Amino acid sequence: LRQRADPEALVLDAAERGLRVSPDSAFTTELTLVRVQALAALERHPEAYAFAAEALLAGAGARQIDLEHLAAREGLRAEGCDTALLHLRRLRYTDGSSAAELVLLADCAAPTNRAEARDALVLALQRGVPAEQQDAVIERLVRVGGGGR
Repeated sequence: LRQRADPEALVLDAAERGLRVSPDSAFTTELTLVRVQALAALERHPEAYAFAAEALLAGAGARQIDLEHLAAREGLRAEGCDTALLHLRRLRYTDGSSAAELVLLADCAAPTNRAEARDALVLALQRGVPAEQQDAVIERLVRVGGGGR
């Protein structure tokens, strides 16, 4: 459906029908991923986050990282930093975390854990922050510098 550029509402409907017909099939994780992506595209962030989080708790197998990215983004949009932090922290220890996610982790963690924020910013710089954003990341690093929590 996406390849045909069908509207996200149709994609969502197809995924939900597939999940109703065969909720325990091998395709459940794939259909859940499509459902979450469609909900996010439709700006239904609380629902997108809820389904992503539920799938992660159930065990998302090969789609764990994809759903973790979505849960971080949709959790931030739906509920804020506290919700996103859980997923951003999990992503930090994978090769799948982007420099942007690490900067977001730092921004969310900084009010309560400056050391974690500093470590995330250093890792973001190591992973390759785009040149036009490096100064801003270095400024954040200076602000959270020092140690302690």
